[in-house]
Amino acid sequence: VNCTDQAGNIGNNATDFRAKIDTVLPTITLDDPPNGTHFQANYSINFSINDSASGVHNASWSNNYTALSYDFLGIYDINTSTWAEGNITVIIVANDSAGNRRESKYEFVVDNTGPVLRFLTPNANQKVSGMVVVNLTATDDLSNVSAVLFSYNSTDNFTMNRSNGFRWYDWNTTLAKDGTYTMVAYGNDTVTPPNLKSVSRLVQIDKYHADGQV
Repeated sequence: VNCTDQAGNIGNNATDFRAKIDTVLPTITLDDPPNGTHFQANYSINFSINDSASGVHNASWSNNYTALSYDFLGIYDINTSTWAEGNITVIIVANDSAGNRRESKYEFVVDNTGPVLRFLTPNANQKVSGMVVVNLTATDDLSNVSAVLFSYNSTDNFTMNRSNGFRWYDWNTTLAKDGTYTMVAYGNDTVTPPNLKSVSRLVQIDKYHADGQV
């Protein structure tokens, strides 16, 4: 900058003035979990927020359950421990020191409830023998059911087959001794980490008095 007064004197101690033009918005990156993930409450959502030109001035987050906006303090993580079950929209706002602003939106589902498992056959305390079809339903309101395992009297777990919304397993009781057996089904959903649920039912293996069995 050079200055000249009305008398024509020219300033000889001029100082350079440098200005930096920054029109680039900050970058917001969702590190974990991926957008659209179903997770249990208390899962930490992690972001990276950067601005290579002017630096990040401030950043905040909000969700659809509150009108408040919360500033990030030091790290760009969100603790979800107090969040209720259901669909969640998270909005991240970042501003750099040049006044550029970026807003990003992400969708998640909070699911703290395991699948609902219901035995259909055999009936409770039913007398069975031979090949027994163990049949049940497995549903989950907020997520999908990943797998259902079958066990009896704490034996190995057997993966149940899936067909038309039902889960079934052919239980061969021919080598089992007569007596009372506890059938247990274990199910988990597709949440991160998975929600687990189990259901049990007593049946009687009786090779001579089975209900409807050969």
